[in-house]
Amino acid sequence: QLNWSAYQTEAEMEVCLFYLAESFGDPAELLKWLRSIGFNAYAHDIFGQWPSKNPITVYASQPITQDGNVDVSSLYRKPDTLKVEQLSLGVRYNRDREVHSVNITLRN
Repeated sequence: QLNWSAYQTEAEMEVCLFYLAESFGDPAELLKWLRSIGFNAYAHDIFGQWPSKNPITVYASQPITQDGNVDVSSLYRKPDTLKVEQLSLGVRYNRDREVHSVNITLRN
């Protein structure tokens, strides 16, 4: 399980996700792992195909629940006015299956 509460910014979370994705070495393995920890995850290339020999992007999202399923409280900039309800992420791979970029979005 990821400890998102250890990070102060979304950028810190993205650095962690970049190295984590690299450690899996393959988008299919990252996809499988994200699903195993409760993320709604899928992958495809720019043509909507999976599997594919083209660059792949893994997408995943998870609702932030009352029971602490995903704790991002350390990222709240205005705790009284900002309630984050969804964590979404994307990991883009190049043709050689190396991590190209990552993105994390917190939605309210």
